[in-house]
Amino acid sequence: MGGIGKSTLAKKVYDDSLIRHRFDTCIWVTVSENYNERQVLLDIVSSISRNKTNESIKEMRNDQLAEIAYRGLKGRRFLIVIDELWTTEAWDQMRRIFPNDNRKSRILLTTLLKYVADYVSCSDFPPHNMSFLSLDDSWNLFTERVFRKDPCPPQLEKIGRRIIRQFSEHCQAILSLSYSYLPQYLKACFLYVGGFPEEMEISVSKLTRLWIAEQFVKARVDKRLEVVAEEYLEELVDRSLILVGRRGANRRIKTCKIHDVIRQLFTRQAQIENVVHFMDGTITDFSQGLYDQQRVVLQLNDFSRCDYFLEHGSDGITSTIRSLIFTKACCFYFSEFPCSTVSHFKLLKVLDVSAIRNDFSRVIPQLVHLRYIAAGIDDPASLAKLRNLQTIILVAYEVQLPLEIWKMSAIRHIDVGWSNHIPNPLEAENHSSIGEEKLLFLNNLQNLALPSCPFLDEILTRTPNLNKLKIRVVSNTDWSVFVRCPILLQGLETLHILSAVEHDPIILSRHVFMSNIKQLTLVYTFFPWEDTVVLANLSKLEVLKANGGFWGTDWRLNADVVFPKLKYLRLEYGDLERWEETSSDNFPVLEQLVLIWFNSLEEIPQAIGDIATLILIQVEKCGPVVEASAEKIHEEQESLGNYGLQIRTHRS
Repeated sequence: MGGIGKSTLAKKVYDDSLIRHRFDTCIWVTVSENYNERQVLLDIVSSISRNKTNESIKEMRNDQLAEIAYRGLKGRRFLIVIDELWTTEAWDQMRRIFPNDNRKSRILLTTLLKYVADYVSCSDFPPHNMSFLSLDDSWNLFTERVFRKDPCPPQLEKIGRRIIRQFSEHCQAILSLSYSYLPQYLKACFLYVGGFPEEMEISVSKLTRLWIAEQFVKARVDKRLEVVAEEYLEELVDRSLILVGRRGANRRIKTCKIHDVIRQLFTRQAQIENVVHFMDGTITDFSQGLYDQQRVVLQLNDFSRCDYFLEHGSDGITSTIRSLIFTKACCFYFSEFPCSTVSHFKLLKVLDVSAIRNDFSRVIPQLVHLRYIAAGIDDPASLAKLRNLQTIILVAYEVQLPLEIWKMSAIRHIDVGWSNHIPNPLEAENHSSIGEEKLLFLNNLQNLALPSCPFLDEILTRTPNLNKLKIRVVSNTDWSVFVRCPILLQGLETLHILSAVEHDPIILSRHVFMSNIKQLTLVYTFFPWEDTVVLANLSKLEVLKANGGFWGTDWRLNADVVFPKLKYLRLEYGDLERWEETSSDNFPVLEQLVLIWFNSLEEIPQAIGDIATLILIQVEKCGPVVEASAEKIHEEQESLGNYGLQIRTHRS
């Protein structure tokens, strides 16, 4: 983040006489966003070659300047500060002039961008991330400066803390710099986040789908829009403008949030640029400044206030609003909610009323421009005319989507829950009109959840670019259909299987799973432990979660069974007694092992502790014997000098 004090801290280090005394040469170089290689070389050479005139230096070619810089630093212990480094390419050009001759020289860099810091740093010296001070930290710093070592007098504390809170107003000018530095394609994405309520952790999957529906995300060659959107988010996180809430097992961001200081910048700038308007339900919100807004996020605190907004839908507001999102901590039913008023917003592209458990079936057909819909819909036939839909989030029970779903070529995400059904594409093709395409494909569909389905292969044949699939298997017939499908899903990366087969365990074969799977979740599949050998063939598998996924009293992995990329292993619920000695080579890059509800397990193999990348063993509800074996691994690793392994235990 710009203006947070990176350069100031670096300058304090650079100017410290005790530090400068340790080096033969000290050089400060400011790079700036538009990297000028020649100017950087001139600055370095001017600092080294004080006997040369500026005129003679300016006449030299870049390669001559680089040679002088290298020779001037060779054999010396130097401190070089590179301020405001913006790109990895700039660093690659600069690093060649810095000799590495074991003289204990140091290079200190400042950058706005985390990926640049990660690229430049080494494992011995990780990046120092400067973050916001909490109110308590701000107070401690304030009292330290004002009162030195003495405590703050009690009678002054109230006014002192008020002063601290007022500091945030002066921060706005600093934060505005960070916004100004943003590339144009990130500005709308950044401001859009400000439309969500304070302290709310925002689902990243929801946020990125909204960005796509709002057309903030630009297509890139060979990259899905969802991947590009996540890259946008990572860039905003790297710039410290958005905070990570939670990360998933694969370390991808699952939720994000914003600091309250930054949110003030969001709110002001978003309204100036007419990106999004957040309302907390006050009458003042409704009566001021709505008539030019395109996107409205309404927090449901009081439905009487919400009525005020909706009942004035014919007062001119409807001519501009393109997005309408209702948020609340929990969903509930409100029988008097005026659903029909929503139909006045004819130009809506985004509608999220999932926080209201009402039936919006009569409203939906009139909103033909919708790209994103999250709503309670008892009659899914109301979706039939919405040919621009990209995301369907259906809050309903035991309904079937219309045949027209197979003609929605833009659809990317279908989230309808286990109890609802997708129609047979063959039936949709048979109902096609003369002149319409007979074979119907949803080539853009990325995410799908399917209950038990006898025509699963027909669906998967027509959704060739699925990235994430959840499937429920209730019989061996279902399983046999699924077994025929791997060749259809070569792009699939995330697979979740929920089995309801009660008696006869389903059989795992080497050809069941797709080669590109990175994340696999098995629920009540009860595969025999020896079938884990099949999963080792998944060369890209990074996350494996199994809740009742495997069954049997003994698990042994031979030395030649290797999970080459598995980083996260979560095993939950089973009758396993003996996890026989496992080599660290079975899981060469494992980072986290989580065991839950293994009451009969005798111990965790000690060799697990020898995995060099392992940082966490988490044991829940497994009894004292398993906990003791985890602690034994911890003690052994500490005796070997490995203090990076954490053990977490939870008995209830």
